[in-house]
Amino acid sequence: MRTILALLLLVAAPLAAQSPAAPPSDADVRQLGDRMTRWLLAGQSDSVFAHMSGQLRERIGGRDGVAEAAAELIAELGAETAVHMQSVTRGNGAPEYWRLSSFSLVDDEPLVFHWMFDTAGAATGLGVSPLSDTPPAD
Repeated sequence: MRTILALLLLVAAPLAAQSPAAPPSDADVRQLGDRMTRWLLAGQSDSVFAHMSGQLRERIGGRDGVAEAAAELIAELGAETAVHMQSVTRGNGAPEYWRLSSFSLVDDEPLVFHWMFDTAGAATGLGVSPLSDTPPAD
């Protein structure tokens, strides 16, 4: 894998900075994580940007940063050929979406997309890594 996977690993915002609202349900998180991953892989960066927290928008470089990251992912990974698993966990109480997928340009192993959300459902972080380099869920 080239460096794009490392570049997309964005650290989630501190929990103290998140709102105290009730977190979205697991079904809501799964649906949003699925949509955001599909949008990212289709180059629909405006849709992804609209669901990011302000801190994540800033860290990734605004709309242009999202568009560049999406274009690099698409060029490096190719098309998503299979979704093997989708799940939702709660890391320190914050919802997280996990997706294990195979891609047309990656032969060696599936990749894991890991979205972190705040209690309002805004994305606070994204990690993309080969399955063998993925840390365990909290």
